Amino acid sequence: RNLVENLLRGLARLIHNSRTGAEVCPPALLKVRRHIESEYDSPLRLEVLAGMAHMSVPHLCLLFKRYFKTSPIAYLIRQRMHQAAYFLQDKNLKVATVASKVGYDDLFYFSKLFKKHYGVGPRAMRRLSAK
Repeated sequence: RNLVENLLRGLARLIHNSRTGAEVCPPALLKVRRHIESEYDSPLRLEVLAGMAHMSVPHLCLLFKRYFKTSPIAYLIRQRMHQAAYFLQDKNLKVATVASKVGYDDLFYFSKLFKKHYGVGPRAMRRLSAK
């Protein structure tokens, strides 16, 4: 009986999604995304994020990419880079301090990621935003 009910619910969900043209994002994934957005400055591990969503790491990565069009790690890096760009507007903060505030202890690695994301290094971004 339970198996039949689950099958019917799954079919109803598929029919509903095909009519609306969009899949409804599972609440567990939204919880993980919110956690990444709020805790971007601390070390985040995929195992912990998967545990929050009550799923395995590969399953989390697969679903995250399906619903948000990016991996959890890429999403975390993007959050950190956007926050770093915001912090760089404050001329009183050193680049090393900005790197630390967004979760990077290695200034060289932070600069490399920043340049990959924005096409210019953090110091160049600061100069460009001053104009």
